[in-house]
Amino acid sequence: MALASGLVPKRIALNHSVSIETIRTQMKTLYRKLEVNSAIELAAMLNTAPFAFLG
Repeated sequence: MALASGLVPKRIALNHSVSIETIRTQMKTLYRKLEVNSAIELAAMLNTAPFAFLG
């Protein structure tokens, strides 16, 4: 996952040819569903089991 590897939303948008707003919307959705409040919390969650296998 791009966020877990330290990429910022602008770079993710450029890499995937989508708007920055698309990335921000997707991030907000992830935060809400996973009950986190920041990219740091999300990355920490994704780097721990059972999510670690996704990386």
